[in-house]
Amino acid sequence: MNRAAWLMLLGAALTACGGTSGPPPTVLVEIGDEDAGAPGTIEELVRDDARAAVEILTGGLTADDRDLAAWCGIYLRRLGVEHDRGQSATALVDGSGSGDQLVRALSWRRIAADPGIEAPAWTAEDSGEPLVGLFAALAHARAGALPGPLEAAAGMPPGKPRKSVRAPARRVEQLRGLDAAFDDGALGLGIAFLEARRERWTEPGRKGRRRWVAERLRDELAEAVLGAKQLPPPLGESADAEDPTYSNLTELVDTPLVGAPSEVLRGAVLKGRGTLRIGALRALAVAATAPRAGDLGASSAALRSEDPLVRVEAARTYLLLTARATE
Repeated sequence: MNRAAWLMLLGAALTACGGTSGPPPTVLVEIGDEDAGAPGTIEELVRDDARAAVEILTGGLTADDRDLAAWCGIYLRRLGVEHDRGQSATALVDGSGSGDQLVRALSWRRIAADPGIEAPAWTAEDSGEPLVGLFAALAHARAGALPGPLEAAAGMPPGKPRKSVRAPARRVEQLRGLDAAFDDGALGLGIAFLEARRERWTEPGRKGRRRWVAERLRDELAEAVLGAKQLPPPLGESADAEDPTYSNLTELVDTPLVGAPSEVLRGAVLKGRGTLRIGALRALAVAATAPRAGDLGASSAALRSEDPLVRVEAARTYLLLTARATE
């Protein structure tokens, strides 16, 4: 079996499954059962590394470290890898109460997308991160009602959008494209919604009237996460957001590392430590749109790190780049 044929077994199958209440999951990675070829060939190495990456993520679902388990659940669902969805659901519910606001936001985002997971009770008056509240509101809106503290989480600015305040060119598209390490556009869209609401961006609406850009983005977010062609009534009845704020997580998505030369990112993945290595793995997952052997080699090497979180981040990056190589 040649390398291209083998990569197709791992690649972007884009097959759908699941119910009608949420968006169908996208399968980016499938591991075939076919013989990988002779020992020592590229085909065998790719297969072995892919299997190791999947095992890191599936094995991590039951880790004692709940944040680590949540990351595994987030990435397995991001990639569409076959796994025990009951285990990942448990990890996501645990992650929805994490002290790490990015873990918390992405856990709520995945809970909102899965009709099979009952939205956990909202116990915090204010998480300190509006993106967490936004995704939690989507999860509870799917169930038909918003808890009191979330009534304005997806609300519009007070007043009418009378003034013309244009969004910076391509800002929304930029944010949607920068979240590839974590998500398939919904995270960036949520950040863009919060920014548009805070900046009170407007655009032409019906009958010559202005409309909030945030209103359109909220509709798109509901469709992307919930699979809803129409805005669920609880979101449409949201209270006004009296003092809307930006997401504190923007800098984790819109990071300068994404613009670094590929050789710099590879070097940081191979030789960096701690947060630098993790940041480089995430940036590589975004920046390597046409992955080369060096990109795969660097992420493969990180699969063998002694740091469990580095291994999880490397697994996500390796599988994502391998799938992307066949597009």
